[in-house]
Amino acid sequence: MIKELKAISKARNFRHYSETNWPGLNAVFASTSPARWMDIARADAAVDAVEKVYGSIKGYGGLWIAGGWLGGLPYEQSQRKSIVDRFIERGVDESRIIQIDGKDTVDKVRELIDVPKIRSGEVKYLGIASYPLHIARFNLALQYAQKGWHVPGLEMIGIPTDYNDRPSSDKKSRPLND
Repeated sequence: MIKELKAISKARNFRHYSETNWPGLNAVFASTSPARWMDIARADAAVDAVEKVYGSIKGYGGLWIAGGWLGGLPYEQSQRKSIVDRFIERGVDESRIIQIDGKDTVDKVRELIDVPKIRSGEVKYLGIASYPLHIARFNLALQYAQKGWHVPGLEMIGIPTDYNDRPSSDKKSRPLND
């Protein structure tokens, strides 16, 4: 147990997208979550990060990735479609959006590293839009994947979301730490 706690603690020290001492984001990933409003928050965070780093999404040549399974308990209102739709609403060209599957964080990491530009090493900086502990879990899963599946040089960049826009109805039905 101590080994796992140390690993997740280390994984929480991810690079934040707003740091200026790195070249930029080659891909951004928004993952499905337990609620639709979280999916939208993650898509918005990905778009906001690209806008802050590049000034506009129009000049961004990186990948837009939406991931996760469509619906199903306990994610009946959370769908990859919500993320894709939000990307499009925010101005991302639909033809540039890559959709991947994955039920949990480990599945999504497996799917991500099978994206050809990630597998080939063209993507060096992968932005993950989610809440901080989920980003840490992605970081940890990615570190294990790099050992076993040889995806050298891929660095996960955190694009943290928060609960500021959480609907009051959700607060009553779901604990804050989900």
